[in-house]
Amino acid sequence: MIGLAADAEVEPAAWARDDRVDPVAAIGDLPEARVETFRRRTVVGLLLLAVGVPVLLVGISRAQQAEDALDELPVVGLGALLLFFGIVVLLATFARPLARWFGVPVRAAAGVPGAIARGNAMRNPRRTAATASALVIGLALVAMVAVLGDSAKAQIDASDSNLEAELVLDTTQFTGFSPEVIDRVESLRDVKSAVGFHFGRIPVDGRPQRIIGMSGTGLADAFDLQLERGSTAELGIDGILLAREEASELGWARGDAVTLSFPLGDRTVRVVGVYGADDISFGSPMFVSRELFRTSVPEADLDYRAYVKVAPGVPVRTAKAAVEREIGRDFPNLEVLTQDQARDAEAELVDQFLGVLVALLFLSEAIAVLGIVNTLALSVHERTHEIGMLRAVGMTRRQLRRSVRWESVIIAAIGGTVGLALGLVWAWAFTTALETEDLFRLRVPLGRIALLALLSLFAGAIAAVIPAWRASRLEIFDAIARE
Repeated sequence: MIGLAADAEVEPAAWARDDRVDPVAAIGDLPEARVETFRRRTVVGLLLLAVGVPVLLVGISRAQQAEDALDELPVVGLGALLLFFGIVVLLATFARPLARWFGVPVRAAAGVPGAIARGNAMRNPRRTAATASALVIGLALVAMVAVLGDSAKAQIDASDSNLEAELVLDTTQFTGFSPEVIDRVESLRDVKSAVGFHFGRIPVDGRPQRIIGMSGTGLADAFDLQLERGSTAELGIDGILLAREEASELGWARGDAVTLSFPLGDRTVRVVGVYGADDISFGSPMFVSRELFRTSVPEADLDYRAYVKVAPGVPVRTAKAAVEREIGRDFPNLEVLTQDQARDAEAELVDQFLGVLVALLFLSEAIAVLGIVNTLALSVHERTHEIGMLRAVGMTRRQLRRSVRWESVIIAAIGGTVGLALGLVWAWAFTTALETEDLFRLRVPLGRIALLALLSLFAGAIAAVIPAWRASRLEIFDAIARE
């Protein structure tokens, strides 16, 4: 009697619990996992984000103010890494609602198999999150590389937007060349003027500023400077030419005498002009004469790039051939390129470098796909009894295959969305941190990002082929009898 009374007291609660159990989960060997609060995981994840986001922002700020932004990239990288760990830890907390959300169109498109796939993805949030996490890291890196590559090309395009010189002299092995090249090129009758650049950085008002020493007289011919005040001819040995934005920020005007801190000591120079062009070859630098640069910056005896303005009425091809004849024998490390050739060469260099990285990163994605295969195979094994019951009540082999396949697609959608979003944040962080280096101008290749999203869904569908086939081949009575 005591036992019956106890059973009678417990029975209403049991009915209440049974009423909350999903019917598909109820017929399986493994009942639906209790929806946990994931409190510890949430606290750890939020703590990682609370530390990672400030570290990331501090790293970006320090990189923008450092003389060499590359020195501060480890701090930015640490912040990005903590951000990744925080998101991965929190992914299990949000895996269930994400699976529910991504499962809505799947259920609408696939009907009953889609509804079952959605329920299976929601049933074990930890497993869904662990499987999706492998996709997150790979897609985040691929997306970041894609954005950085497109941003590098955007910077190349912006740097050439004010270029008026028809020819560019560049080295083939990242080595400098003697300023004698500029003198010899300017002496040609097919050439109007030429200018060679050597680069440096100096601190100005607490921030690093790119400075360029010039050989030759062709700066105004090579670029549309949009001079507002002054003239390049006034540079002399102690003059500087600077951009309008810098002049406004520093409060400098034409005729002002200012002191600059060069590596070899402070020098007092005169502001001889202000130009308005937004982006002149490697950002908006200060220009000084070669004489001032050589006496103020160590190891400044070589030029690293030159621009040639063709004489009026002379075909570019003719001038190009003349320059090649003049310097080809004595300076074999120099290439003479047209504007289009120079732009294409820089873009090709970016593509080659990033192509290798993307190929390596896609190998990590292949490993992530294998992880989805293993997870689905284990899931099919654990749900053998459930699969048998579904088949017994009328589910066809084709419907069963579709349910497994759509479950894989939902998992891939979760990993792909989170990974691509994280990759965009990383790309923004690194391009912003390297803003003073004039290497990147943030540009998001939306078409390529959309393609990556589609590829992640396709990878999910491919990963489900073998597990879905194995599930559909199970014999009904053997599966039902399986404990």
